[in-house]
Amino acid sequence: MQIITSTSQLYNCLETVEKALPFRSTVPTINNILLEADNNVLKFYSTNLEMAISVKMDYKSNNAGKILIPPKIIDIIRYFPVPEVNIIINLDNYQIDISGGSAHFKLNGSDAQDYPVANFGQINKDNSYNIEERTFKKLLKAVIFAASTEETRPAFNGIYFSFYDNKMRLTASDTYRLVIKEIVNDGWSFQDKSCLVPARVIRELLRIIGDSEQEVLDY
Repeated sequence: MQIITSTSQLYNCLETVEKALPFRSTVPTINNILLEADNNVLKFYSTNLEMAISVKMDYKSNNAGKILIPPKIIDIIRYFPVPEVNIIINLDNYQIDISGGSAHFKLNGSDAQDYPVANFGQINKDNSYNIEERTFKKLLKAVIFAASTEETRPAFNGIYFSFYDNKMRLTASDTYRLVIKEIVNDGWSFQDKSCLVPARVIRELLRIIGDSEQEVLDY
């Protein structure tokens, strides 16, 4: 399998999925990045079993396959000396050959068969809503500071999201302080539901989303 793509575009994908790589895990497979190629699309995936990130990009090839790539590829691409990178992957022995200009690297990948991929599924637009990045980011920042950092109290280590009617409510508490923020949009219509999102996931999300008027989709 051969991949020829922009160095900067590839690095942007790798930098994003890096945020969900575990610091140290007893599950060997999730210490890697899952790369899947299909129909001229590259998909990158990482998870620490608490959070999962998936990113995709176009690429110049009709080949298909998947492989686990060691995270050291991130530093290789970060400092790659030329604007285009050529990657050849041997799916028989999981050897990865990275070249461009005078640079040449070889990595050992591994089989992706046992990698625990979450099902992102298809977005159901009838049960989804849009919110501006900057508005969502402002809401998250307003409550995240109140989440507990004590691992002995997992129920307080996140933000509690509740959805009902045309409202979204965010609640955080460390038992000493309580913060509640609510946003209303007449265009939303929810079935009652709620979930607790770990604070670590929220902090990584705050690093990813921007401050623009671009909308993010939830469902």
